[in-house]
Amino acid sequence: MVFLTDRKVASPPNSRFLYNRGSELITNTTPTPKAAENLTIEISEDVSLGPAFGLLSQLWLFEVDQAMVRRLRDQPVKEAFESLGGCIPPDDHGSTLERLAIDFCQLLIGPKGQVSPVQSIWQDARFQSLSSVSMQRYFELLPGYEPPNMIVDHLGVQLDFVSKLLAKRGAVETAREILGQFVQQHLTWTDPFLDSIRAQAQTDFYRGLANITRNLISIANSND
Repeated sequence: MVFLTDRKVASPPNSRFLYNRGSELITNTTPTPKAAENLTIEISEDVSLGPAFGLLSQLWLFEVDQAMVRRLRDQPVKEAFESLGGCIPPDDHGSTLERLAIDFCQLLIGPKGQVSPVQSIWQDARFQSLSSVSMQRYFELLPGYEPPNMIVDHLGVQLDFVSKLLAKRGAVETAREILGQFVQQHLTWTDPFLDSIRAQAQTDFYRGLANITRNLISIANSND
């Protein structure tokens, strides 16, 4: 297993996962990233990194529904998901979805003992820290980009941004540089978070989701 960083990060406090903007953004000292036009990197002939990051974004942001289970069980998604360490949930409808919903809530929402999927909580023990300001600056590289969650340094938003960046075409070298910058500034915090998810998950699906997320981040990091 490849870890992106050995920087030690303190575990976040058990603050409830919030769906609001919290405090106002503060001044950031992080350099503004260079603009990128586009990039496409392939895992294999059939599965590109962009759609893979987009799929992971949805899985960290939302509970799994029946449509998502069907999507995960279709080829080539199933093969790629499993090859990268994921575990496909059984297609037994209600009982599967109930178990996954319970696990999603106890892991990411609470009311207590949850693992925050927010970078600023891990790094600064509060919402809307410097990482949020830096994320907003990256969003400016993709005109019209709308984050899928109001908490802009939520892991699901970060993965969605990578997906949109990878979906662009042309200016490959510039985009590679941006991807490398983004991974180092906004995805290296995830190792202790993913370790905690693996330790607390009650289903193979969410343990596998931690595995595949770590592996995809490592792949993106190696392609900068």
